[in-house]
Amino acid sequence: MVTGEQRRTLSSGEVRGRAMKIFWWVIVIGPVLTVVSGVVGAFVVVVIGDVTDMSESATSGWAAVGAAILFLAAAAFVVYQILALAMSAAWLEGSRLTVRRVRARTVDLASARAVSLSAHTEAQRPLRGAVSVPVRTPYLSIADDATTVHLRLRGPHGGLLPPEEMRVLADVVSVARCPGAEDAASWFRAVAADPRTLFS
Repeated sequence: MVTGEQRRTLSSGEVRGRAMKIFWWVIVIGPVLTVVSGVVGAFVVVVIGDVTDMSESATSGWAAVGAAILFLAAAAFVVYQILALAMSAAWLEGSRLTVRRVRARTVDLASARAVSLSAHTEAQRPLRGAVSVPVRTPYLSIADDATTVHLRLRGPHGGLLPPEEMRVLADVVSVARCPGAEDAASWFRAVAADPRTLFS
């Protein structure tokens, strides 16, 4: 059982190449996406105006509105992606697990109602420039009366979390007295001892 309230950061919340990805979103992807979205919005409205025989002044006005709407939507999406990259993190404090993308979600294992493990297929590049290959990535899900937290069990470089983090998670999950907790704790300990257990 984990005691004390010292924060233990998990590598699951780290982002590979975080600074470079933020740079690309700020300098390249963000500006291009917002400008293209504004142009597309204006173009769509102009086409609709031509089809419906809208007056030239009305078409111009609505084109500006369409451009502004898509521009703002794209800008909001870009800001969200940048914030998610900058703020992404996961950590443990005692029996509490917090996962943050933009918004932080926290569950206390001591009062958890359900613990489960699942796996999702993700595309992963083993080497820079290599072709993406599908990999099965395990997730830990913990629910209490207020929220559900999903923790991705791979680090920023694509490998499973280190054995020491798996053992810490096993200790924390063992605090829970709810369906799935005992099985999850056993799985964490098994994978920490031999990662090949994941595929057995």
